[in-house]
Amino acid sequence: MLSKQQIQIIHVAKSQLHLEDEHYRAILSAFGVTSSTQLTYEQFKELLTILEARGFKNTAQPANSSLVPEGMATFRQRAKIVAMWRNNPKVRDLSNSALNNFIARIAGVQSINWLPRHDVQKVIKAIKSLN
Repeated sequence: MLSKQQIQIIHVAKSQLHLEDEHYRAILSAFGVTSSTQLTYEQFKELLTILEARGFKNTAQPANSSLVPEGMATFRQRAKIVAMWRNNPKVRDLSNSALNNFIARIAGVQSINWLPRHDVQKVIKAIKSLN
């Protein structure tokens, strides 16, 4: 279950992006829920990535958001990759597992969370080449 602050962030994004309720509900339905209170934390992170790709400026970053293991892709780099994947018209399966399988073929790691920083551009170029 999400915290009140996380739910507030979603609603601020909805407002900032001027999303109509129908469109907002369609986005939530892609996660298999009808309300933001039903989202898991992982789904919340994915939703934020989508909303940020649409122009949402999240100013409520957690204090430890800059703590990334040395040599690993940053949150912003991973968010960019997810957004590019989800907004690419050639991608048929928008799921995280499909993205992770793609990353495994390109960079040899099983999850975007383990993507080395030096492979970020390789993955971005590979997604762009799908067009």
